[in-house]
Amino acid sequence: MVTKEKEKDNRFEIKNIDSENLQKLRAMRQRIDEGVYKGLDAAQTAFKKLDTTTVEKARQTQSKLDSGIQQFSQFKETIADLAVGLADGLEGYTTFVKKQETYQGLEKLVKVFAPSKARRMRVQRVKMQNPKQNLQLILDYGQMLVKEILEVREDAVKAYDGLEVNTDLIVAKISEFQPKEEALKAKLEAMEAEYKQLDEQSKTADAKTQAILENQKNDMHKDLLEIRLEYDSVLTTYKQAQESLEANRQSRNAFEQMIRDLGIQAKQIREKLDDITQVYLVAPEAIKIMMTTKGMSKIDQAMNVAADQSVDMIVASAEGVTEETTARASKAIIDEEKIRQYMDRMDQMFSAFKVNLEDMSTSARRSQSERYGK
Repeated sequence: MVTKEKEKDNRFEIKNIDSENLQKLRAMRQRIDEGVYKGLDAAQTAFKKLDTTTVEKARQTQSKLDSGIQQFSQFKETIADLAVGLADGLEGYTTFVKKQETYQGLEKLVKVFAPSKARRMRVQRVKMQNPKQNLQLILDYGQMLVKEILEVREDAVKAYDGLEVNTDLIVAKISEFQPKEEALKAKLEAMEAEYKQLDEQSKTADAKTQAILENQKNDMHKDLLEIRLEYDSVLTTYKQAQESLEANRQSRNAFEQMIRDLGIQAKQIREKLDDITQVYLVAPEAIKIMMTTKGMSKIDQAMNVAADQSVDMIVASAEGVTEETTARASKAIIDEEKIRQYMDRMDQMFSAFKVNLEDMSTSARRSQSERYGK
């Protein structure tokens, strides 16, 4: 009896209805899994398109940061062009460019044999440099130019010194020869007047007096010639000094002004280098911060898109689970109509079994004579 009960229990444990429930559960789980994986596929696609998505958003918004990054591209090109053009622009005017100070390494060697190729090499190098290097290059040019201006100023000072000494000499000549010219001129005029007087007397004198006067005139002419020659020399020196004085003064004054201007120029550039160098040096750092911020912006946009897709995925999963749960809750395990049919079939079976059982009972109660008698 116990064995039969155990067998009965075992039969219930392996009934098909249990297998059907498990199959339904598996089917439901599969449908949920399919929904989840479908959502995950959508999320994966979104992640793959993340960069494109953020770029599209960036293009749409065109924020100041994006404008700054676009400006950086132009800034980089402009600074490179400045660095390249600066050397070319200074080439015909400054010594340090001619001394190959703007060429580096192999460029210097190539410049000896192929200047055009060396220039292309230098331009390519400068173009490939980052803005910080090119800004530093401009600052280096400034330092070299200050050095050259000071060298030129030293030469200008030497020229000024020469003109100053020459002006002093001319002024000294004028100071010395002016009274000489005046005295010699008076002396010459007096002697010429005396000589003229003798000449007039000689013309009207008798022969004896004329002979005496002519002898005096001859001696006086010798003295007069000496005075005339001396006066001509003094007058020429005095006249030339007077004529040259203003030219020397103006030249001296011009060099004096140029020396002052060169000093101002050197000071201006030197002070500007001192005042603005830090701005040049930190400008690339600002660009670095901007680019880093842009990177963070892209990450932020990526996280926003990822969060959006993740929430969408969670909601999609919840919708799938809710739909399946609702469907299961609203659907009976076995349809009621089918249960009624099962019940009718069971009633029919029990009725037939009862009829059959009555027939069997009636048959069993028959006697032998009823069974086999005639």
